[in-house]
Amino acid sequence: MGEARAGLGYGRRGFSLIELIIVILIVAVLASFVMPAISGAMGRADEAASLSRIRQNVAMVGMYTTDHRGIHPYLTDPRADYSVLRSDAGDVAARYFDATVFWNFAMVPGGYAESVLDEVFRAPREVVSFVPDYRYAACFIAAPEFWAAETRTGPTQWHATRSSQVLYPSAKGMLRRLIYTDIGESEIAGDELDVGYVDGHAERARRSELHPGYPNGEGEWIGSTRVVGTPVHHTIDGVRGRDRD
Repeated sequence: MGEARAGLGYGRRGFSLIELIIVILIVAVLASFVMPAISGAMGRADEAASLSRIRQNVAMVGMYTTDHRGIHPYLTDPRADYSVLRSDAGDVAARYFDATVFWNFAMVPGGYAESVLDEVFRAPREVVSFVPDYRYAACFIAAPEFWAAETRTGPTQWHATRSSQVLYPSAKGMLRRLIYTDIGESEIAGDELDVGYVDGHAERARRSELHPGYPNGEGEWIGSTRVVGTPVHHTIDGVRGRDRD
């Protein structure tokens, strides 16, 4: 009878509790080595995808500018408290400098994009929204003089700029995306930015590597949205300035 029981496998010994704990610990140690590598690879893939999309967006803006006789995208009225921006996904009441957020609304009517919800306007893994993850630099919708302390006078300097005014296309950012930290989503939370430049290239840079923006941002007039300057967004001397050496 004993031989029969052994033949049926009744004599096999399973894992003890200690052995099971050891196996779990070994798996956990191995995972601790593998996960950072996987996380790093995913981070590099996301960075590459984000920079690719920002290049696509810069190219799109470039086509718009060419088709509009060298005038950069311009879609809000400086004389109005709010402008109504219409799109396939709904309408938005926007202050003047809100155009830096809703610039994608200008891309759809001309056929540069099919919808304000297009994937190209979103960074990798971000949710679908008509608010793009890439911001259009405010200095493209105000005169260069507005971005210098000696010559700033106010909203009379709010108007479209031209491609011929850009002096440093490889050093002047047009679109940028903040890489947020765990501090939260604010203009000062991100230490890194994905930047798309006028000449079409894009790169990730630390805030410290970029020139600071005009200290007072857009000022405190009706239509302003940021009173603290940020790199790329509020470039000193505007489109005539540069955001990096």
